[in-house]
Amino acid sequence: MLTPEEVDRVTSELEKCLDSVQKGTLVPHEDLAAFHGPKTKSAGDLINHSATFRERVIENDFIHDICR
Repeated sequence: MLTPEEVDRVTSELEKCLDSVQKGTLVPHEDLAAFHGPKTKSAGDLINHSATFRERVIENDFIHDICR
């Protein structure tokens, strides 16, 4: 779906955003912390941080077709 060059672009575009996200969970609940894992990062708003992701994945006709 993405070329190696596009994957590199997405990685580059999201690197700063993902570097600023804390690992693990912010929820003080033992079960949720275990579910999320200590190395998991949850970042939102990725389509606004990566034009390549937005244009090649979110605005992809194939993705739209399989999601109907």
